[in-house]
Amino acid sequence: MTPGYRQGHGPDDFEDDGVHLPPNVERSREDFARMKPDFCQWLEATEPDVDPEVTMGTVSFVVSHCSARDAYWILTEPSVDAVRETLRFVEDHFPDMLEGAKSGMGRFMEFLDESQLYSGSDESYEQVYELVVDDLDMDDDDLEEDGEEYIRLELVEPQTVVIYSSSLDKAQALAAMEALPFVSKARALLKWMGKSKEITASQTLRRKDIAPAAATLGEDAIGVATGYASGFWEPDTEGTLEVRSASEAPRLDLYWQMLRYAALVELTSTRVRPTAFGRAFLDAEPEATAIAVQSLATAAYQVLGGELPRSNGEAQLGYRAVAVMLMSGATETPLTADFVLEGIEDGQIVLDDLANALSGMLGYSVQRWIEDGFLEVGEYVEIPEVLLPSVATALGETFGASIGEPRP
Repeated sequence: MTPGYRQGHGPDDFEDDGVHLPPNVERSREDFARMKPDFCQWLEATEPDVDPEVTMGTVSFVVSHCSARDAYWILTEPSVDAVRETLRFVEDHFPDMLEGAKSGMGRFMEFLDESQLYSGSDESYEQVYELVVDDLDMDDDDLEEDGEEYIRLELVEPQTVVIYSSSLDKAQALAAMEALPFVSKARALLKWMGKSKEITASQTLRRKDIAPAAATLGEDAIGVATGYASGFWEPDTEGTLEVRSASEAPRLDLYWQMLRYAALVELTSTRVRPTAFGRAFLDAEPEATAIAVQSLATAAYQVLGGELPRSNGEAQLGYRAVAVMLMSGATETPLTADFVLEGIEDGQIVLDDLANALSGMLGYSVQRWIEDGFLEVGEYVEIPEVLLPSVATALGETFGASIGEPRP
């Protein structure tokens, strides 16, 4: 199974005048428009003999296409996958423009760096910069830099997947469930709903309710629209977009879907309210709790693994990579914590899509899932024993998995 690409819009969704732009493309264009004066001044100072309007026009074209391909595009943190796919599109359809597109993006990356606007990691910056600067092209014999040895690993899907079974008895399982952080968070969100809450026509929370709802989960989802950053909101990240919909607050987005798919809430055209099952779970009735927790975890793993959509109808970012991590964590061959969190295997940096997706693109998200108890981390990243039945239900069929003996 190959890790997935961020779910966005196609490159032709905004080609014709008068076509309504997707929100992520509109935001990207607005952010770039605000950045243009500074970028233009920088270009004039560093390249006085080059018309800055040409470079800015090319970069605007590339940025618009990147944001159309990546629903979570952040202008100050260009993703290598979106840039790569956009350059391929340019090469296929506008080959005469390819050199200018690469050169323009190279200058844009330099501007972000020198202006201290770049918000991503050093590794991400180097990946994008190497992609757009011709003289940094590398082949497999040149994977050594600054004394560090790099290895390239290929993702091989196991031929036979056997998921561990749980050895916990009923009382042990219930105690383990009550100790999971996401259980108390889900109850807090249900309690906040009270008898019911008003929702939008698209069956999501109203904008004014996003912050208080997220607060029940320990998230500050207010955000501040500062600087030039845009797109996907992340906690503790300065200059991120003001949250405009529940889908932009990642924890709230996941729990909303968990409650829905676990049948703990029901939605009408105008309101959301706890079901009788949800109220029993809120009251911590043992039988209801045992079923509800497994249902919540199953829904979470299905959303994270791409089997069910997020609240905005899109797939989870990098869902194929997430599915591999989840299923591996339920078998005798879990991924190491170093691999998932740092992109390192046996002390060496790993250059493959799985490592890049998990440790880079999904870094904040993986930490969040660990904090909430969907994953447990030691030497390896594994599924908690009490949730092994949930991951089997959520992803077992997709992987053709069978249930084996309990974990040693």
